[in-house]
Amino acid sequence: MANKDSILYLPRNIDQIPNTVLTQGLVWLKPNIIKPINSQRKSDIDIIWYDKEQYFAQSISFKETEKIANAVGGVLRDKFNNIFIKKTNFENLEMNTVKIMGILNVTPDSFYDGGNYDDENKALEHAKKMSSHGADIIDVGGESTKPNAEYVSEKEEANRVLKVIKTLSKKGYLVSADTRKHLVMEKAIDNGAKIINDISGMSDPLTPSLISKNNVSIVIMHMQGTPETMQIQPSYQFAPIEIYNFLEHKINVALSAGIKKNKIAIDPGFGFGKNPVHNMQIMAWLPMFQTLGVPVLLGASRKSTIAALSNNEVANDRMAGSISLLCYANILGLQIIRVHDVFETNQALNISNYLNKQFELL
Repeated sequence: MANKDSILYLPRNIDQIPNTVLTQGLVWLKPNIIKPINSQRKSDIDIIWYDKEQYFAQSISFKETEKIANAVGGVLRDKFNNIFIKKTNFENLEMNTVKIMGILNVTPDSFYDGGNYDDENKALEHAKKMSSHGADIIDVGGESTKPNAEYVSEKEEANRVLKVIKTLSKKGYLVSADTRKHLVMEKAIDNGAKIINDISGMSDPLTPSLISKNNVSIVIMHMQGTPETMQIQPSYQFAPIEIYNFLEHKINVALSAGIKKNKIAIDPGFGFGKNPVHNMQIMAWLPMFQTLGVPVLLGASRKSTIAALSNNEVANDRMAGSISLLCYANILGLQIIRVHDVFETNQALNISNYLNKQFELL
């Protein structure tokens, strides 16, 4: 037996997996190799279950897992099939390769570029530049959500973002509004935003109906706590599975409210109520989130975890670490990457995608 990240790995023996957890779909599936574009390359898959306050796992072959999933059916079969089924288009963006969400902070205090684009003309020029460098989505935010950030009123946040959103939308850009506030969401949609990037994970009970009524898309993110409190000793029994459970529940809430599945993406919330260990667990377990059947977004750009695991670099000196994380995520089957550095990201993805295609030929 081996213990990996608070999960007890058992020797391969399918008979040891409780039948009840299989038939009820109370398991998590983590492919050990997963490729974008639905590669059928064979490898092991971890089946994880929870019993008597302990996570257990076995690594078995894809073929064996497929046999079990087809025999049991239901939720287990859906989770297995979601590993290979191509994600549906998200706001007319094909999910067969990673799409780039360019960050446009019109704030005075964001951790990396605060104050650089809080002037409307500068913001519009930067959006144009990001688009020319390969950004598929422009994510406009008017409130810093860095650790210990001060709360910004709805009125102030709306004043910062609405003109920019309206102008960019009229110019044909695909715009997302990075906000957790209902009023700002509503006005952003009225001004042309097609995506709401909600770091609070739809904490406002009015959010699902707003998204459904307006037929726009939503990115549902996991965060433990709030920006004001999230980095005060974040704690999990095992972060990836607790995050997965949260996101699975929120997807069901969204679907119940009438939001179409192709209007939903998820974000495990790298750096939001997580320490460096939690963040690296998220990276290692990204393939598990593919079993939820919706696009997965990662926002790790220039985050402090990069410095913590390197040489304590300031945000200006964390581009290389950001590129490293996104290339690793691309290997694991990510669909959307949220970044500050669009040109460099696009170049890295071009090379990473080429290598992925070569890997599929092996």
